[in-house]
Amino acid sequence: MYINFAHRFPYSGAVTKFYYNFHLQKYGGQSGKQSGGKKALTAKISQHVDSIIPSTLKSYSQSEFTTFKLCLEQYRNDIRVGENSVEVVGGDT
Repeated sequence: MYINFAHRFPYSGAVTKFYYNFHLQKYGGQSGKQSGGKKALTAKISQHVDSIIPSTLKSYSQSEFTTFKLCLEQYRNDIRVGENSVEVVGGDT
């Protein structure tokens, strides 16, 4: 996919928002001021990571990570991740 240089910020913003909301939902967070924001999400992820990291790790090239097939859509003057985006769960995440 070709992204015009002038439009890179709306696309990167859409992807960033998607991943933030994905992790917020995955770790039981809430949106809004009562959630504690990014610091609370970071703390939850850190606790989760500390509890599941094995003592020996596979190399990057041998690992299977979760990936996403994102469908980016234009809505008025904004770019959003479409609802028909797909998560492909990897065995090592």
